[in-house]
Amino acid sequence: MKKLLALSATLLLVACGQGNQAQQPAAPATETPAPAAQQAAPVAPSSEITVNYACTGEGKKVGITAVYTAQGDDLVAVKLSADGTEYPVLQRKTDNKEDNEFADDKYTWIADVATAQNVATQAGNMLTEKGTSTVNGENLPTDNIIFKYCEVSVGLSQ
Repeated sequence: MKKLLALSATLLLVACGQGNQAQQPAAPATETPAPAAQQAAPVAPSSEITVNYACTGEGKKVGITAVYTAQGDDLVAVKLSADGTEYPVLQRKTDNKEDNEFADDKYTWIADVATAQNVATQAGNMLTEKGTSTVNGENLPTDNIIFKYCEVSVGLSQ
């Protein structure tokens, strides 16, 4: 019986010892170094490409100058001028995959799909201005065409 009590006491002490070890605070974790700052992807340098177009506006031929801003091979913006009028910078709308569309809240420039490499050989299409028209007594939003049928023109001055 003494052996049984001694064995029981030994087991009890061992169990208590393991319980104490489990409850002891863990050794402090070594701090992991903060991750190195992630480097941003390199931004392609921007460039400007000037294209002259001959367009039709109010029944006559008009010269338009488009200055495209490119990031790498992507056209991202355009600034148009014609007949002494400077239009605001229009930003590229990337959701239009059929044309190059540049717009702000008032104007839209549509041109053939192009890249920085070939924009000087691709036709423009038209410049429109948002407006309203009255149809059957109701004012409806419309896009009024300012210039249309824009073709690349070499040497045409404004």
